[in-house]
Amino acid sequence: MHLPERKLLWAIDPFEEDVTFRVQLIQLLKTLCHRLHLPVEPTYVLNLSKENELEATHLPHQRHYQQAALKTIQANISTVREVKFMKPKVLFQPDSYFNRLVQKLSEYAVHSGAEAIIVGTHARTGLPRLLLGSFTESLLLQSQIPVITVGPHCKIPSTEIPAPIVQPPKLKILRDAMSPDKDSTLKILFSTDLTESSERMYPYLLNFAEKLNAEIILFHVEAHRIEPVLQTGSYLLGGGWVGAPEQVTPQDVATEELLRQWVARGLERGIQVRSEVGMQRGSIAELITQKAVDSQSDWIAMAAESGPMRAWAIGSITRHVVRNAPCPVWILRPDAIRG
Repeated sequence: MHLPERKLLWAIDPFEEDVTFRVQLIQLLKTLCHRLHLPVEPTYVLNLSKENELEATHLPHQRHYQQAALKTIQANISTVREVKFMKPKVLFQPDSYFNRLVQKLSEYAVHSGAEAIIVGTHARTGLPRLLLGSFTESLLLQSQIPVITVGPHCKIPSTEIPAPIVQPPKLKILRDAMSPDKDSTLKILFSTDLTESSERMYPYLLNFAEKLNAEIILFHVEAHRIEPVLQTGSYLLGGGWVGAPEQVTPQDVATEELLRQWVARGLERGIQVRSEVGMQRGSIAELITQKAVDSQSDWIAMAAESGPMRAWAIGSITRHVVRNAPCPVWILRPDAIRG
């Protein structure tokens, strides 16, 4: 049985005019190819029918737009160095339902052996997002494999090594130190609530970190003990201030022990893992993005889930992080994990 070639899938829209994230996305592709040694397949989902008409009536249009799409994609990738591109792929979706387009890409990614989907996001909010929909956010809810998002706020270090100005005897030593087999360690900030969903996702993240030669920062946010009191407006009782309890609780002990276990699992595989606990004061999403800045993380890793009860979580936390992250966001849907 012929196994599909391991690869990364770049969800590209060749006809998109606003590509503010494109420079960062290309730099990310360079980093991934450099570290993972995987080719990239630019893939576009094309739909022509808006009224579910017979596909045969659109064959001439399909060929025309397919050639136009392939030509535009080729123009986009022809000047990119350090990335091994596969032949671009154009998928046809006969109807224009938004979710069907996302489903088409997601299913193709799985069946063709892609290890992850890389996609850019405009970070639109409000009415523009409602009118245009969000391909990226829908993909997070449907994808069976990790999705890596790149937004306009991302800052991705260059993989290019500048020519050093040094004396000739030192030149070889410097080049050896900068050789690909001695890549500097990347940092992945894994925002985890330590639930079963994160537990199922963690082995996949360890595999990703191992391939990238990255260290992991386990970042767990605890609710501030006085926050619920503040939210109810009952922080003053009889005119006096009610302080937050400072004693260690059984929940604190259990959290610390679980984090120690997760750290040990990574260390056993030779992966640098450490844990940090943040205290929630306000938005968890803002706390995550700020922690990524403060820790100078190269990636943020998060879990995304589907279902009616999870749409709110996607909206309030994951969506905010994806839109405002200072670095790429690696997202996996735990309920899509088999086994």
